[in-house]
Amino acid sequence: MQALRAGDGGPWPSLSAGPTALLPIPAEAAPASAGGARNLTFPKHVRPVFPEEGKSMQGEPSRRLLLIGFAVLLLALVLGGPSVAGAQLPPNNCLVGTYPAPAPSKGCAPCPAGYYCPRVGGGTQKIICPGGRFCPPGSANANKQCAAGQYCPQGSAWPVPCPPGRMCVSNAQAAPGPVCSPGLYCPGGAPVTCPPGRYCPTAGMTAVGPVCPGGSYCPGRSVNPMGPCPAGRYCPPGTSWAIPCPGGYYCPTAGLAAAGPACPAGRYCPRGSVQPTLCPSGYYCPEALPEQSGAFSHRGDQLLAMPQLIPGRGPRS
Repeated sequence: MQALRAGDGGPWPSLSAGPTALLPIPAEAAPASAGGARNLTFPKHVRPVFPEEGKSMQGEPSRRLLLIGFAVLLLALVLGGPSVAGAQLPPNNCLVGTYPAPAPSKGCAPCPAGYYCPRVGGGTQKIICPGGRFCPPGSANANKQCAAGQYCPQGSAWPVPCPPGRMCVSNAQAAPGPVCSPGLYCPGGAPVTCPPGRYCPTAGMTAVGPVCPGGSYCPGRSVNPMGPCPAGRYCPPGTSWAIPCPGGYYCPTAGLAAAGPACPAGRYCPRGSVQPTLCPSGYYCPEALPEQSGAFSHRGDQLLAMPQLIPGRGPRS
């Protein structure tokens, strides 16, 4: 301990005038054992404190430093906040959607594409965008989902269109879906049902399939043509269902692409006829008119579809 001479001649630390202070007494100034006490004088503003017998005050500063260090460490843990990916986040003043600019730059930079920058603990943090979501530049969160027909791998800034021939039927997909099934075609993500009159025979088709051939029929979502068209019906190219043979005509065989022959004279042919029916007694059944070939007039259809009563004569019994 540094000893300076005070005005009264004693070896005391330099003191400024002020209120009474408590100061440790140097060992050499401490009282001697009983019967050998030293004659000491003290300034008026000093009140001496003698160390207890067998104890030292040298450990007091170390104890104080230990307590101060513990308090500083505890404060740092409280202010540091939680960690992300095992790394303690340094506190910063950046706003959400920004993050501390990498060295040598200073300040805050916009959150890059494919990342989002929320506030975590004492500051913002750059976090990669999860799969199924997309994060444009400056994102503060990852709440934008990819829609059906799109997919978003991890770190996506924008949705990616589903590749042709693949199905992306749900929201928040992180990868393209399965190959488009037969009976469907996928021009760009969402599957489309093969329309009536067409068929889609293979998986992964990107456009509608071929027209259904004549003599067969193709309902919606057909994988292959159905048929052949049954007798009494006909199936032109591109039809979705077998069409009954019109009245006045007959369709004698399966697989017809057009209506069969016109009903001959002396016979009649109701709608869907496989063979002509003999005209009954008391009726007449004229032959089909040439202009009715391929296009059926109402009159012709009536004449050929049902037998006509002979004027002035009733049906024969």
